[in-house]
Amino acid sequence: MSLPLILASQSASRASLLNRAGIAFDQVPSLVDEDAHKEHFLKTHTGPLSALALFLAHQKGRDVSLRHPDAMVLAADQILVFQEILYNKAKTLDEAAAVLKTLRHQTHTLPTAMVLYRGGEAVWEHLDIPTLRMRDFSDAFLQDYLQQHGQTALSAVGCYQIEGAGLHLMAEVTGDSSTIQGLALLPLLEQLRHFGILNA
Repeated sequence: MSLPLILASQSASRASLLNRAGIAFDQVPSLVDEDAHKEHFLKTHTGPLSALALFLAHQKGRDVSLRHPDAMVLAADQILVFQEILYNKAKTLDEAAAVLKTLRHQTHTLPTAMVLYRGGEAVWEHLDIPTLRMRDFSDAFLQDYLQQHGQTALSAVGCYQIEGAGLHLMAEVTGDSSTIQGLALLPLLEQLRHFGILNA
């Protein structure tokens, strides 16, 4: 009998990806203070910012796995990096407008990490870094976009959801679409088969 799979996240996007792939899972959010872990990482780490996504995924995965040692726990994290600056989710529409004006006609990356934990120990990790270039959209388009999709924009780093209206912001996307949405499904499915969560 295979282990139950737990998604250590409240993310509707990640849950939707797993559901569309026909994977049975439960959702158990982690209890870690992401802001505190992020602050610690940024103060002590000297390498590329992309490592932050993997670091945060490990914190969340370990936390949930210690509370559910008899399950396979999937944890993930995604960050946005532009010109070696880390961007967080915008809290207001004004902040979202400022972020999108900064990213307009520019290229940014979305380091996206996944880990699998069992019994409080990591058994697999994966980091992918899609690259996205926004088009040189007009101020009028930006105002209309935020009026129509503002609350959705505030729920995502970068103020867009690529599977929806956020695609209209883009000129070029390099990377797997599921990774951009929060989970690199193909390598994840391979590992779930390897560990017997899915039939091979």
